[in-house]
Amino acid sequence: MAELTLLTATQSVSYWSIGFAILIVLFTIMYFRLMPKKPSKSPPMIGRYIPFIGVAKRFGTEPIKLLEECKEKHGEIFTLNIAGKCFTFLTDPELFQYFFNPAKGNSCRVKTKKTVHEESKHAISFDHAVLEFISRVFGIPVNDFMSQHITMVNTMRAKLSPNTTLPFYTKEIASNLLDVFEKGTSSWSDQASLSHPSSVRGFTWNENGTNDLFKGIVETLFWSTVKSLYEKDAFLTDEFDACKAFQILDEQFEIRASGMVPESFMSTFSKAKQFLLRNISDIASKLDATKPEDQKRMFQSLSDALKDNVEDQKTILHFGLAMLWASQANSLPSSLWTICFVVSNPEIYSKLQQEVDDVFTNHIKNPRDLSFENLHLFPYVKACVYEAIRIIPPGMLIRKVMQPIKIPNYDYIIPEGHNLCISPFIAHFDEKYYHDPHTFNPERWLQSGEDSLSDRSKQFIAWGRGPHECPGKAFSVVELISFIALFFYKFRNIKLNGPMPSPALHRLIGVPHPSTTVSISYEKRQQ
Repeated sequence: MAELTLLTATQSVSYWSIGFAILIVLFTIMYFRLMPKKPSKSPPMIGRYIPFIGVAKRFGTEPIKLLEECKEKHGEIFTLNIAGKCFTFLTDPELFQYFFNPAKGNSCRVKTKKTVHEESKHAISFDHAVLEFISRVFGIPVNDFMSQHITMVNTMRAKLSPNTTLPFYTKEIASNLLDVFEKGTSSWSDQASLSHPSSVRGFTWNENGTNDLFKGIVETLFWSTVKSLYEKDAFLTDEFDACKAFQILDEQFEIRASGMVPESFMSTFSKAKQFLLRNISDIASKLDATKPEDQKRMFQSLSDALKDNVEDQKTILHFGLAMLWASQANSLPSSLWTICFVVSNPEIYSKLQQEVDDVFTNHIKNPRDLSFENLHLFPYVKACVYEAIRIIPPGMLIRKVMQPIKIPNYDYIIPEGHNLCISPFIAHFDEKYYHDPHTFNPERWLQSGEDSLSDRSKQFIAWGRGPHECPGKAFSVVELISFIALFFYKFRNIKLNGPMPSPALHRLIGVPHPSTTVSISYEKRQQ
């Protein structure tokens, strides 16, 4: 009996050993099958040995520090395994031409056995890089985005040009901003431009300061922008606050864009999105087709350009939602960072205030007369805006590698399927191109000669470059300069009630928001 028990126990241990060995073999096979492949001559890959995860956790919490460490250790080109996807970064501005210029990108193509038709495609694609998250967030059908994205870009670029309607928008922006700045004051109802004061939505700027500067900026610029790009009465409804709906969409943008959480599990995001789409639908239903072209607002021009080219007319509403987000996402935080940097440096603050006071005393008697033609009177304001964007830019720009490419002067071949990325945060702090790059120094934008900087400098990439440069760039610059000039006209002796805020660097799509609430004090001009 004892021998039988011993034999049974031995067999049991043997079965367990065999089972455990099989599990180890299966795990090993799965591990190597799931591990991202690293073709020969491809760039060094960080996080390759952790399938599904890679460096996702660290990239989600401190991406800029991770990129800086990788650049120092691995050089100008390296790949990150982020949740099973490969992101190859170019960190030298000399290499950005291959990223932004399709012809330059095609010149790097490595010959393969693909058909002639496939070889005619761009080796590096913007559309394929953003296709999935654009579809998830805004609901634009894949086929319509691929066929009509360039239509949207070209329409916006043409409509928001200095040679078309941008001068009209500039004066309207000034009036819209002042409507909000003056809302609730004694002079508010006296303004001739306010024929319908009750229709003015937005933040109420108190006499002595605010505990949430970013909230004030969002609720001021949002309403100013939608009036210009959509209609004067756009999004005016008692159902829900459109600005709050936009903030929900923006705050949860990256979660939905990642695809890791289905929209059915994001009820607040979905409700905000549907609310905004209903409002855009209401705007679309009231468009006047007989209106002259130069009087049409941006959304109507976009609608006209798309209506004969999309399968479902409702798709236009989703393009309109994408335009709403794109028109706000970067301007809002960039306005905050400009104010914070300026008021944190007394010398810079004094110089900017002098410029603003001089213009509104000697050149523009009524701030509502601020126009596109006299924005050139604010060179220092513009320099401060650009410097703030340089120091806190969008976290990452992305393309999709459609065919293997070999960057000149490097032995690496970047495989098909990789996401090709550049980070303005890395480029904008490169000491080869910026003296003392971590210092807020607007003067660097006013220098001439070899050290001169402009928005076309190869190392300044906040708006992108090439055919996919931000189509609303000109509008954004006008809006930012107008907002900062009028803010420092309307509010005096501005002080941060605390230390300079830090950016929330986990946000990589668009300009980072502040990581904490920003409180300021000021004295409000009454007239």
